[in-house]
Amino acid sequence: MSRRLLYILFAVTGTLAYLYFAEKIQYLAIPMGISATALLFTWILQHPIDAWWAKKSPYKLGRNMRSLYERHPFFANLTEEEKEVFGQRVGLFFADKDFISMNNDDVPPDLMHVAAYYAIMLAWNQTEPLMKEYDRIVFYPHPFLTPHYGEQVHTYEVEHVDGTIILAADQFLAGYMQPGVYYQTGLHAAAEVFRALYMSEDDIKFDSMIWTTLEKISGVTKEVVEKHTGMAQEDPWPVVVHHMFSYPEKFKGLAPELYVDTNRVLGITTE
Repeated sequence: MSRRLLYILFAVTGTLAYLYFAEKIQYLAIPMGISATALLFTWILQHPIDAWWAKKSPYKLGRNMRSLYERHPFFANLTEEEKEVFGQRVGLFFADKDFISMNNDDVPPDLMHVAAYYAIMLAWNQTEPLMKEYDRIVFYPHPFLTPHYGEQVHTYEVEHVDGTIILAADQFLAGYMQPGVYYQTGLHAAAEVFRALYMSEDDIKFDSMIWTTLEKISGVTKEVVEKHTGMAQEDPWPVVVHHMFSYPEKFKGLAPELYVDTNRVLGITTE
């Protein structure tokens, strides 16, 4: 909604400015000032405007995006009423976030919807489910470098100070579409954000064999996860969450207590 208003106000302000300065139509000074002021305030208040509009006109998932979500058991197992709520939260999520493409193009809808999916799924039972403190999601087309990690090429990054999530689009989408084949970097990043926003240090404890347990569940070593993400993984939590959703039956069979604890922290019913 705010983007439409910005386009309209920009066109109106530009037209009035042309007529005032080029055609010397002096009485347009006040309308031009009003239009420019409205343009400025609309720019500043983009997120509140979009959030208001999202609540006034709840977002509904289109057929293609709903099919995209149905690929994953969490969404597929929701009731129809819950799927409606999920879709409404997607609209609110979009209104709350800036999606940025490092290609200088618009971020494709499938990337936006998958980013929303992971966040809304993990925060499904939280009182504040939109992860508002993290309001920028940046996509590179491929693994990237950032100043924080020097020459270390990586596929995701969570900047907790400025509330930014950075993702390599190719790895991000491949993980969602083929979770048993590719690592889900988007889920991993969302789990990092979940820990930062919703967890305390005492919520879950891992024993000294946690990485061995995770390797048994997935067949993937910690070193392979680090190679795929391009990041050292000292905290097992994001990998635990990743494996619980990627290999639920093996996880429940090989680590039943950890399975219950992880579901408890996420607020998901295990029965």
